[in-house]
Amino acid sequence: MNKKIVIAGSRSGVGKTTISLGLMAALKKRGLKVQPFKVGPDYIDPGFHTLICSRNSYNLDSYFLGTAGVKEVFSKNSKQADISIIEGVMGLFDGKGKNSTSSTAEIAKIIKAPVILIIDARKVAQSAAAVVYGYKNYDQKLNLKGVIINNISSPHHFKLLKEAIKAKMADLVVLGYLPKNQNLELPERHLGLVPVSESSELKAYSQKLVKVMEKYIDIEQLIEISQVESEDLFKDNLAAKSIKKDMNKDNKLKNKNISREKKVKVNSFSKNFKEKIESANIKIGIASDQAFNFYYQTNLDLLKAAGAQIVKFSPLTDSRLPEVDAVYLGGGFPESFL
Repeated sequence: MNKKIVIAGSRSGVGKTTISLGLMAALKKRGLKVQPFKVGPDYIDPGFHTLICSRNSYNLDSYFLGTAGVKEVFSKNSKQADISIIEGVMGLFDGKGKNSTSSTAEIAKIIKAPVILIIDARKVAQSAAAVVYGYKNYDQKLNLKGVIINNISSPHHFKLLKEAIKAKMADLVVLGYLPKNQNLELPERHLGLVPVSESSELKAYSQKLVKVMEKYIDIEQLIEISQVESEDLFKDNLAAKSIKKDMNKDNKLKNKNISREKKVKVNSFSKNFKEKIESANIKIGIASDQAFNFYYQTNLDLLKAAGAQIVKFSPLTDSRLPEVDAVYLGGGFPESFL
């Protein structure tokens, strides 16, 4: 059996990251190898995932990777894990454009994973069931299996919501809830959460999360929901079709005056580039410290696969550059360390 689960939100700010990290930590405590993923182009959440799970977290972004790329990144990196936890982005159906492209829902369908919806119950009762009902029925092709309710004010409050949800959707599993005022929020900055490299108290925080998760959420039932029949994500030949589609699009774009953004979208990691790196035996210095730490793990894997040797260094603490052929300065918040 292949275990995988997508943690989605009805919107941003409902507790996706907090609950995802808590579930990852609780599953790891049970001795499971937990492989984390993040939907979309995010650097900070994967950093927290990596520290919690002791495994590199990978981004699943159909805008940059395409359908075939998402399948490849997921399949390759989930093979050796006992369970994969995929944290969503924004609201479940929020993506690029008008058709949920690159949304959490699209990624869940691409990798054929069941979905758990997180909702915020602050200042609502039975109305929460209408919200869940809308998400459940918005896309019949989506495998929405359960719900976790955040910011519950009392056990009676949870009972009201659970009964209302089950009355309309008997097959939907209500996995549990988180009481409000648990002080579980991660620190935030103007562009999102504070990077993990600046969070020295994550271990204590994760231990606190585990206690709360195990008390209020049915972890064993979540594991049961995550078990889906093992199947080859490439068996429907969508990967080949996606690659052919991208190639045709690339050929058409060559003859048009298009924006740089659209050109970048269809660029691929070319065989020619791989051969050049292998023949040159290139060493690439990667800036890695509190100031520079925003990297997509897939990009680093591709460089290694092409034969490049990765050498990490710290612009903050090292007195000189290592002996390298190129320097890769990732994103971060260097202005905080001037």
